[in-house]
Amino acid sequence: MDFFEKPFDNSANQAAQPTPVEPNQLTILDDWRKFPAHFMFLNEFRSATNPQIFAEVSVGELWYSVLDEPPKLTIERWIQDGILVRPSINTLLDELTELQLKTLAQERDLDRSGQKADLIARLIEADPAGMAAIVADNPLLILSDYGESLVEPFLEYEAQQRVIAEAACMAALNEGEFYRAEQIALHEYHSGVFPIDFYNDDVALLLSIFMTHPFSYFDQLEDAHQYAIRLATAMRFLWGNELTRWLPNAIAGDNRFSAAQLAQLLNDYTFHIATIQIYTKDWIDTTVEIVASPEACPVCQKLNNIYPVAEIPMLPPKDCQSPLSCYFDYIDQTNYFNPDGTCIIGN
Repeated sequence: MDFFEKPFDNSANQAAQPTPVEPNQLTILDDWRKFPAHFMFLNEFRSATNPQIFAEVSVGELWYSVLDEPPKLTIERWIQDGILVRPSINTLLDELTELQLKTLAQERDLDRSGQKADLIARLIEADPAGMAAIVADNPLLILSDYGESLVEPFLEYEAQQRVIAEAACMAALNEGEFYRAEQIALHEYHSGVFPIDFYNDDVALLLSIFMTHPFSYFDQLEDAHQYAIRLATAMRFLWGNELTRWLPNAIAGDNRFSAAQLAQLLNDYTFHIATIQIYTKDWIDTTVEIVASPEACPVCQKLNNIYPVAEIPMLPPKDCQSPLSCYFDYIDQTNYFNPDGTCIIGN
């Protein structure tokens, strides 16, 4: 079965995930539990969350498009059903800074020593009504125990699907199908709910990870070890985990650097190249300031300057004296505004 044809209702996970429905077969009010988008939205409240952020136009419209109803209505229904509740006073007080908590403690002649948790405990014990009044207007919401019981099976199912997706993604990379690898990662990241935008620049970067030769000692590795490092770098780019998550234990570096260090070097070098290529392709008329990190070697520090895009030097330079290359910032010098404050772009 193709990865994108995976069913939600396989027998091994019968109770662990929502069942898909045909368009117009059910409405949200019939049973929102049939809709994966609602479980994704519910997951937003596993930690205390301000529901007002979903009233913002960009965020609200995105969720509206997949929930098929305004997020406000979904939240109100969940409050009514006891799925979302106000966090505990402890949690709400934890939103205050340590300085604010110490000020409250001082006003009540309480000990101001210890961590935030100690301050909060003293404040609640000494003045429970006053603390409740202070956080009364805090709009945060969080999953109730009942809400947690609803979302946990979905998250377990999603974790199982991620393992499948990771394996499919690695297989696509091994076959040189970089566009498909990105498809799989993005599809899983969005749980098949949100529309997916594909980026040709990302596909080009994946290709560069497998093709570029950053430094001579990288090429001195055994072919199998070099390939494993490239594969781990690509998987980290797509999935965001630590590099060690993708490096087999048997993979070694050379006599100077570990495999994880070499993978990080490859990652940094590839992104240097990709950044220059993006500027060359899309911003040829601008200028870019190159700023080496304070820890950069003397050779790289000398490159600090403002360059026309066509003259940006290859970074890091071949004579870089840092074992794992130096880090650079790219600062776009384009002025996007007219003297009157209007934006140049689109005019």
